[in-house]
Amino acid sequence: MQKTINKIGAISLVLLFLLLGLSTISALPIQDKCTTPVETCTTALTTQTVTLLRHAPSGIFPVKVELQLEEDQSLSDAIFEKCCELAQNDQEILDFLNGSGFNLSLVSFIQSRGRGFHFDFKIRIPMKKLYEIYPNVPPHYKVIKFPIVIGRYAFDNKAKTITSSVIGGRNSINGSHSVMAIGFYGYTGWMGMVSYRGFLIRNGFAGFTLLNKVTEI
Repeated sequence: MQKTINKIGAISLVLLFLLLGLSTISALPIQDKCTTPVETCTTALTTQTVTLLRHAPSGIFPVKVELQLEEDQSLSDAIFEKCCELAQNDQEILDFLNGSGFNLSLVSFIQSRGRGFHFDFKIRIPMKKLYEIYPNVPPHYKVIKFPIVIGRYAFDNKAKTITSSVIGGRNSINGSHSVMAIGFYGYTGWMGMVSYRGFLIRNGFAGFTLLNKVTEI
């Protein structure tokens, strides 16, 4: 009987030790993330995996990312912020713009989101004559492909587009408007040509663009 009691006591101590250990480990990330008091600290509550579309000089690729949603953060906000973060830190895109003759000072960084129509495609511009005159030009310049992204937020008074560049400065528009980014290199919050969920949530995109046009509706 005494042995049974001793075993139960030993097992209880081990379980208590494990529980305390797990509590300490799980609290560490929260303490690292939060600089405010525990009562007012907002930490990530849920994690969602979404697929974004990366528009790079080497092609268009799906990218799976994990989003940590804060207590007061919507999925559309998290997607939009992730697109901005990825575009600003995409080394292939930055190297391409700096080395292609465009230079980062001649392009704009665009951030756009809203509820409505989202569409992306590529226009192909044949450069056959240029290639015949300059046969040493790399083959991929025989046809120049310009990625184009379009957003039309006709009935969303909370839609927003921000453009910034060295030459043009920073400009923003809120409310119903349409936006077109020509020569777009960055990330869109949807897969395929059309964002069907963009009619339900404020989907968006962010990246560098050679030309852009923003118009009030």
